[in-house]
Amino acid sequence: MLFVHGYLLNLAEIYAAFEASFGESGLYFDDYKGAFSFPFEVAVFRGEAVYLYLLNVANWRSTIEFLFRKVISPDSRDFDRMVIHPPFSDEFSADDINTVVAYLYGFVQGVVDTFRRHPIEEFVKKVDSNLILFGFREGAFFEEQYDDREELTAAWEKARTTANRSGVVFDLTARLRSRLADRFGPIPDWVDVWLGNAEPAQIDAWIQRVPASHDLASVFAAGESEETQEQR
Repeated sequence: MLFVHGYLLNLAEIYAAFEASFGESGLYFDDYKGAFSFPFEVAVFRGEAVYLYLLNVANWRSTIEFLFRKVISPDSRDFDRMVIHPPFSDEFSADDINTVVAYLYGFVQGVVDTFRRHPIEEFVKKVDSNLILFGFREGAFFEEQYDDREELTAAWEKARTTANRSGVVFDLTARLRSRLADRFGPIPDWVDVWLGNAEPAQIDAWIQRVPASHDLASVFAAGESEETQEQR
């Protein structure tokens, strides 16, 4: 958990805010000790000079890490790649780094505040190493830590099957709704009917069709039933 201007943010809120703002999580994380990571390119301007860095915002055990790496030429011999260097004060100082991190903390809080007015799709994730389960369900974010692996496993299975929909469906449904809204605007009720009864493979197929579709109907056109046509 993180404190931001006196407000306590949990892993679920941080994950949801970054995903809503920047897209899906990357894969650069230990899936036993974490559940997500979001990579960024950072350009630092000093006069006429530009210094490039990589930032990876990642879940590590029970907290969040902000990992900065300087971008250097593959054949550079100016830096020892096997050690962790302190910040380069003439490029990207410790104060600069703290300013960026503080800004991102505040940014997350602002995004989370919007979720109170516009709830997001349910999801559930877990951090096996620390027996943590987190997500969004019944209109609220949650983060729970368990005493043993059996309790975590039981809670994970229960969360994944809530309302007869798996965690995979939660994630895929949220992804599809986001892409549909970005491309076509407000989502009509008939789309929820389709999503509520779809299997993960079908939802994934619809996701793949969004970029090439000219309207909502064409995304779902294959196999459309007369009942659903009437609903539209």
